[in-house]
Amino acid sequence: MTSDNKMAKLHNVQILRGLLFIGILLFHASAPFARIMWGGVESFFVISAFFATKSFIIGSKPTSISRKFKERIKRLYPPYLVLMIVVTVLALILHTVPWDIFFHIPFLQNFLWMVTDYCSPLQPFTAHTWTMTIEVVNGLILLFCFKISGNSRKGLIRILYLLLGIGIVYRCIMLVFSMRVMLITLCPVGHLDAFAFGGLVASDIYFDHNSGKKTTRKYKYFLFSLIGIIGILLCWLYLDIANNMGFLEAYNLFGTARGYMNNLLSGNIYLFIDFLTIGLLNICIITESGTVRKSVLGLLEKLGNISYEAYLFHWPILVIVKHIVNNWVALSLVTFVITVISSIVFDTLMKRARLLIRENEK
Repeated sequence: MTSDNKMAKLHNVQILRGLLFIGILLFHASAPFARIMWGGVESFFVISAFFATKSFIIGSKPTSISRKFKERIKRLYPPYLVLMIVVTVLALILHTVPWDIFFHIPFLQNFLWMVTDYCSPLQPFTAHTWTMTIEVVNGLILLFCFKISGNSRKGLIRILYLLLGIGIVYRCIMLVFSMRVMLITLCPVGHLDAFAFGGLVASDIYFDHNSGKKTTRKYKYFLFSLIGIIGILLCWLYLDIANNMGFLEAYNLFGTARGYMNNLLSGNIYLFIDFLTIGLLNICIITESGTVRKSVLGLLEKLGNISYEAYLFHWPILVIVKHIVNNWVALSLVTFVITVISSIVFDTLMKRARLLIRENEK
């Protein structure tokens, strides 16, 4: 058991988010050992759904879907809007007409890219924003699930299992019929299982008389972590055998979706990443002390607190720095420093803006 006051702020989960961001940055910087660290994005989906479901379960007042959706957009939109303004200016400087901004603003770029094979004028500066379509669409689906379930734990769990099945079945159908990779990776349905897993973990932990008390079975989640690790290793082994190459060469296939999205096993590696994530998420929660960490862990927690802004800002920064620095180590370090500084500045300005707004409302 963990007391409610310790659960108010999940410091360990923020540390996990900080580590996931570093992994994603290293993947984008082409670190040779980070070919599979794009999986951090899938883990972020699980964590996002976990927090959304936690908020629904322990919330004291029922709110409408539209109000909850507006609150979600208010959290997601400010740094995203800053990103859109910056990349649009960059596109104009490069003499490109960024007509696809009209798809980016309402988070519809994925549906455009599924048709254009991931190409549009704002590329490559917005290549990473495919995650925003997934977050917004699946986040909205999750809100409808909350509404339909009412305040019933069984009702919510049944709906979440349905979402889990839909995500897996959709991915399998696309793989069996050898559909284009973009129809899997960019489609929100292809990531529904991540959101379902996040919701199921929160339901298992917090659904105790609507109070937020932790009632988890830790050994079950250790098993899930083990399933995730074994599944990822099996995907790796299959790619090695199927392509008749060395184990390390097979690992490089994880660096691009077309390298592993070509069979039912490795094509469902998302599922194993989800299992690993919910295991790690639960470990973070059951080891939560309720105190702010110091030294390296404290820095990772602070990075986790700004991980959303850092994710949005890091990619265009990396694209620009890449023209100056070729070595992945230097590229990672320079991008990391600039990203963290810009994210802290943005976060500070946003906090001051919110404070001014509250003062004016009084």
